[in-house]
Amino acid sequence: MQNPTETPLPPGVKRVRSKGSTYYYHRATKARLKAEFGTPEFDAEIRSLDLLTPQKTAPNSLGALIDLYLASPEFTSELAPRTRVEYQTILGLVAGIRPMPLSVINGGFLLKLRDKIFKKHRRRRANYVLQVLSLVFSWGLGRDHVVTNPALGVPHLKLPKNHVSLNRPWKVDEFYKVLGRAQTATRIAVAFGGYAGVSEGDVLLLGPKNLITEQRELVIATADGEKTVTQVVRILSFIRKKTGVKVHQELHPELVTVLKVECVGDRYKRHLVARRDGDGYTEDGFRANLRKVIQALIKEGEVDKGLTFHGLRHFVGTTLATNGADNKTIMAILGQKTAKMAELYSEEFDRKTRGNVGSGLLRKALNRGGTEGQEN
Repeated sequence: MQNPTETPLPPGVKRVRSKGSTYYYHRATKARLKAEFGTPEFDAEIRSLDLLTPQKTAPNSLGALIDLYLASPEFTSELAPRTRVEYQTILGLVAGIRPMPLSVINGGFLLKLRDKIFKKHRRRRANYVLQVLSLVFSWGLGRDHVVTNPALGVPHLKLPKNHVSLNRPWKVDEFYKVLGRAQTATRIAVAFGGYAGVSEGDVLLLGPKNLITEQRELVIATADGEKTVTQVVRILSFIRKKTGVKVHQELHPELVTVLKVECVGDRYKRHLVARRDGDGYTEDGFRANLRKVIQALIKEGEVDKGLTFHGLRHFVGTTLATNGADNKTIMAILGQKTAKMAELYSEEFDRKTRGNVGSGLLRKALNRGGTEGQEN
């Protein structure tokens, strides 16, 4: 049998002798190899560590442009933390083409890339890759790193005609049916979504510290004159994860009732949406629970397709706009940083209102009255 110390080493591996024993290390990561030398497991461990090794990025390559963008203030300072994570995840999908020279990347290549990602990750991810790459190229264009943005001419994949829109606003009866069917943590989360417009990312981070009790002095009229009474109210106060905007709103009475019924016991000391062991849910774990409830109700014909937790924010925004809330009020409830989304809710309500008024005016203008103009 050949002595291991005399056997040639695989590339990137270092052999060390210490106190009569031989150890092997992965040079790039400086990690000690645990598998036995010369075995298939040893080779597999080397390959795994090779994947973790930072690769040198050639100048004027796509990878070099991406790295410059990720180090820019536009990425590090102007984007919300959650958006930065999303962009990095999306750019991870194109890691295989990082070495490509920028000069050979054109619209035709990106079109093929879009279709390849679509087969593996479906439409939304394929379009998201185009969107982020276009942003990176546009950033580089303004700094003379590239001479064109090849992603601009690549069409995004359209929704199929029979597609059921996700994230649509919930209907009022859908909200109450899901709220009635959901249990414990899922019910608490849905209540926060429908009664307060809290997003999925934020609701999973809420804890008792975000609930504040306030006392207010109210003057009310009685048969004997005015009387001052003390009213106890519950306040929800937190900083939105995505926008960094502070949300401060009085809890809906029915949401207070849900919390009184559900948030009982030590499991809710850290998280309001808590697992049995008191730990918080991951977004994937929570979505799986909510999906089970929604799918059961769809099967029973109680709710329509297209319900997602994010659709509850649209439900709240639409409800506020329909009942006369202005844009600043909608922004305050939903913790929005700009008025763009709030304006969409208001504009939709305004279009419906004006459309109804316009229809009435049209009917009145074209009504010739009586039987005039009618054929005998």
